[in-house]
Amino acid sequence: MDSRIAVFIDFENMALGTPEGQEFRISLVLDRLKEKGKILYKKAYGDWSRMQQYQRELQENGVEMLEMPTRGMRHKNAADIKIVIDALETAFSRDYVDIFAIVSGDSDFTPLVSKLREYNKTVIGFGHQKSTHRLLIEQCDEYIFYESLVRARTARRAPAKDEGGFALLREALHALDREGISDPHFSQVKQAMMRKDPAFDEAGVGYKSFGKFLEAAERKGLVGIVRDKVNNIAKVVQPE
Repeated sequence: MDSRIAVFIDFENMALGTPEGQEFRISLVLDRLKEKGKILYKKAYGDWSRMQQYQRELQENGVEMLEMPTRGMRHKNAADIKIVIDALETAFSRDYVDIFAIVSGDSDFTPLVSKLREYNKTVIGFGHQKSTHRLLIEQCDEYIFYESLVRARTARRAPAKDEGGFALLREALHALDREGISDPHFSQVKQAMMRKDPAFDEAGVGYKSFGKFLEAAERKGLVGIVRDKVNNIAKVVQPE
């Protein structure tokens, strides 16, 4: 069963930490989390009157925006406290949520991370490389720097067209490889593709089955297929 994820975003911390001339893209964070499971809750905290340029992307990605009006340091403390309360309330009342994503580099969240891990929750942190406090990094089960997400997006070859779902297949295989799954079964590949794009359907791109879709990818040299007829298992491998 897919992991179930709740995301809490200290938006001001992330937006202010983004280099001048760039905008923080929450979609990069969410796309990475989709590789790990199903996102059930997405909450961002900030003074949206000061960050109006981000609202459209948040809405398009289904992120709930909680208003935290600016009142200097008191505002900052109030936002932190609200995130802590909401995260702990989620841990207590929704035991089916097993991964908590804390999108912030603020060391004030270190006690929250420790407490969530006491409750047997996996905690993944996201923040900026230059401003994230080491204490927070060390407390998380996994910590991902936003800059690495930007570099990965830039490095990917952007296809001119969908190529019949093959671009999505490549992204899914890269995602599985990052999670340590180098030779996935057919079902694992399809699950990873549908996390990226729930609308994917092999029939919609002209194939009778997912196996036929992968065989077409193999003919194009995009993947290899290794079949174990004795155990009735087929795995997908990436070409060298």
